[in-house]
Amino acid sequence: MGGAMLNVDEEILLNQLAQGIASNPEGDAWFGAQSEDDKRRLLRGLSNFILQARPKPEDVVVAIAESRLKPTLTPCVLIAMPNLRVQLAKLVMLPEFELPRVFRLLIELLAVADGRRRKERPLDRINHWWHRDLGDPDVVNDIKRMRDAGLLESLLSFVRTETLTRKQITLGTDIARDLGVDGDDARELVRRFGEQFNVDMSEFDFDMYFGSEGFELSGLVKTLLGRRTKAPMTVELLFGAAKQRRWSRNSGA
Repeated sequence: MGGAMLNVDEEILLNQLAQGIASNPEGDAWFGAQSEDDKRRLLRGLSNFILQARPKPEDVVVAIAESRLKPTLTPCVLIAMPNLRVQLAKLVMLPEFELPRVFRLLIELLAVADGRRRKERPLDRINHWWHRDLGDPDVVNDIKRMRDAGLLESLLSFVRTETLTRKQITLGTDIARDLGVDGDDARELVRRFGEQFNVDMSEFDFDMYFGSEGFELSGLVKTLLGRRTKAPMTVELLFGAAKQRRWSRNSGA
């Protein structure tokens, strides 16, 4: 059960909360410590989980009761209205003071809907990692290892395809120095990377890693001299961003 713009630790914790493995106070404290932007991002991911669980109208009624929120509160009123997908989008955009209530309500809805589906059909522990025992640390670590291995394989394939290189690609490969990608080509690679791996690149500083392209001799000299001062843009940095689903301002600094 994957959520847009969520890293694997966040995905696991949200499912642990819905399954009662992690406590509600723990979840409330964790959510409350997030920035406003991250709260909305987490709620979008949680909304995706809920839509995958295909809740029924009766699930919503139970979730409101289990949340112990007053049915007259805005989050409860919205979620009980027709067209759940539309209402979930509205919930994410409520004022910040409402977001903890939205979080509690959506966790309960995921718990109810997913719990019902588990009773209706056999668990698929092979294709659905969230059906495994998320209360077992060894299982959780195994899930993370498997997710990381699959992600790295996809990333290496992406770099080969985007750069058309026949060179061996490793975590230490520098996109600019080793593969010769710079300027507009680098901008396009970064854009495609963000889209394909669902990574928030809003904090990415292009000039920190890449220079401009050009065929004039003066431009080439400037590029070669400037390259010495550029931070290395390695595959390892891309891998870290892909795992966290965001580019950190301090990456490679």
